[in-house]
Amino acid sequence: MDVRTDTYNILYVDDEEHNLNSFRAALRRNYNVYTALSGEQGMEVLSKTDIHVIITDQRMPNMTGVQFLQHIPGEQDNIRMILTGFSDMESIIDAINTGKVYRYITKPWDREELKITIDNAIETIMLRRSNKQLISELKAYNELLEEKVRQRTLELQRQADEIQLQNEQIQSQAEEIQGINENLELLVKERTAKLEKKNQAAEESAFIIAHELRSPVASILGLINLAAKCDLNEEAKTIVTHMESSGDKLNTIVRNITEAIERGDK
Repeated sequence: MDVRTDTYNILYVDDEEHNLNSFRAALRRNYNVYTALSGEQGMEVLSKTDIHVIITDQRMPNMTGVQFLQHIPGEQDNIRMILTGFSDMESIIDAINTGKVYRYITKPWDREELKITIDNAIETIMLRRSNKQLISELKAYNELLEEKVRQRTLELQRQADEIQLQNEQIQSQAEEIQGINENLELLVKERTAKLEKKNQAAEESAFIIAHELRSPVASILGLINLAAKCDLNEEAKTIVTHMESSGDKLNTIVRNITEAIERGDK
């Protein structure tokens, strides 16, 4: 990772002023160097500045380096290292095991080795922060996606409810139409039955009338035939001929009606 080191903040805590001056002189061209003479001053710097790497001396009055690091709030995201002599190794190793210390640096420190260590620490913290940012963005994206899925689910449910309502309305209308059709069919049957009954009554009446007309018509035709045999003048003969023709027509009509009814013609 190509680190532009002068954009990163380094805090060095040591109770000896000359050690702070040496550290600042050695690394101020490479980093933004902050210094503190005690853990309390270090906490004050941390409350005001985003520190990427913290380096603290272990042996200090009132508060050791490990104790200082343990007092840093958990939300502070930085890399923590301790300068120590070999006599302090037990407490340093314990701090490393509990996750409070990234690594330790033995005294006296070498500038180039210290710079490499700090650069590695910066690379680690920036990668860690980048991962946290990505995780945060991913979480936000997932929440947004879940909300979109929820909204889409609600929309699909609303559409499904509308379709269900439309289907129920269509079913209700179909049942209503079915009922109307059944009523119409019943009305048609009743109307047809009435018409058939009336038609049958009319046929029966026509049949009766036709039969009742046959005898009078036959009598009239008989009288016309008798009249035709009499000695009549020309005018009377003409009248009788017309009467005979009309009688024949009437007789034919009566006969046709009777035959049609007997055959069942409509």
